[in-house]
Amino acid sequence: MAVKLRSFLKLVHIKKLRVTYCPFQAKSTSASHIARAIQSPRVLATNTKCQVEVNIAIKEVTPTVTAEFTDGEKWDIDVTTMQYKDLWNHIMDKTEFIEGISIFGIDAFEKDLYPKNPAPIAPSS
Repeated sequence: MAVKLRSFLKLVHIKKLRVTYCPFQAKSTSASHIARAIQSPRVLATNTKCQVEVNIAIKEVTPTVTAEFTDGEKWDIDVTTMQYKDLWNHIMDKTEFIEGISIFGIDAFEKDLYPKNPAPIAPSS
């Protein structure tokens, strides 16, 4: 039995989620699946502060999903060739990364792994 997408969707660490697609295009299948799933009350209850917006176009558009995360990063994803489960797994990986930062502390994480101003590499002689 296939697992429904709604059963594992969570909007945690997502500030805003926008889906834009034309239902008359064959390449909009993933976008329409995501749009239906994120509008369910069960998914919306996972983050009541998340702004969910679904734009349905009547003319041909590139199906896109725009996700704005709580850390300020914004993704514009062209979902023309993506499967909806792959798309959502990609977004969930990002939210788990943010969760890891909030658990271990952002200062320690940034200093140890991602220095903002890395030291220049000295040329070898």
